[in-house]
Amino acid sequence: MNIDIAVPTYNSAQWLDAFLESIVQQDFSNWRIVTRDDGSKDGTENIILSWGNRLGEKIKIIKNPEKINLGIVGNYEAIFDECCAELIMVGDPDDVWKPGKITLTYEVMMQAEKEFGVDMPIVIGTDAEPVDKDLKPISPSLWKWARMNTNSTSKLSLMVMENPVLGPTMLFNRPLLTLAMPLNGGAAYHDWWLALVACAFGKIVLIKKSTLLYRRHGANDSLEPLTQNYSQAAKKIGKAHSRVQFLIRQLALQATAFSLRFRDKLKTSDYLALEAASCLPSSTMVMRRVRVIRHGLWFGSFIKNVGMMVFL
Repeated sequence: MNIDIAVPTYNSAQWLDAFLESIVQQDFSNWRIVTRDDGSKDGTENIILSWGNRLGEKIKIIKNPEKINLGIVGNYEAIFDECCAELIMVGDPDDVWKPGKITLTYEVMMQAEKEFGVDMPIVIGTDAEPVDKDLKPISPSLWKWARMNTNSTSKLSLMVMENPVLGPTMLFNRPLLTLAMPLNGGAAYHDWWLALVACAFGKIVLIKKSTLLYRRHGANDSLEPLTQNYSQAAKKIGKAHSRVQFLIRQLALQATAFSLRFRDKLKTSDYLALEAASCLPSSTMVMRRVRVIRHGLWFGSFIKNVGMMVFL
């Protein structure tokens, strides 16, 4: 198979059929799904088994008879360990892929590997279309909805703070996965960690096109943005302080793990930026702001940066 599609599941019964059907309906057929259920308490496992009967060799089901829950990062790591293709995609079972998604990202990957070489760690990412639980549109663009700066992918100090490369839009190659593994013990999110590795040591290529319906249903692993517009941000000011503090702790732990893992490979400026991010939770209020400014640790929008400087 050209592409392995990593699909972790956990209590996904409500969405799983629609997601898998959107893969089957793609115009690119040289793929295999690799999936593991993380101890679901609904009917997810039975749905996976029924798809196993339908897809045969085009799906690999990693058994979990003890129903051990590894968490989202641990489940992805277990699945990535079983992926053998040179190219890997990521699929969240609550999304729906748009037609042509695989072909588009595959063709761009082929161009990128031709330009940069097959040994270069590369990830391809796209925009996504946020929708509600019933697939009704929320916004035509995740990047605009969440106020993400796609130009941040060229600078590690910016990627440390925020990741515009959404996991279910990703197609990445074997050199990137080899360098990024293991994930557990370091990654805040699997996609953020992979994007950091690509930013530091490889290439990130973003396609300014939405390739999937990104379902938001209240139980997502990722957080809702507080800054969809200025009026909503003002109404949610009470949540802003706790959100900023949570994000700072999260990115600091990831920055610490990243700098420890790759210290000997990093450019000096990147290492210093990671060290500064690592120190944010334990620094004084004044020093936090000094570190942010000195090392360029900015989010992707003005309003987010104002919130950070107020609540940091």
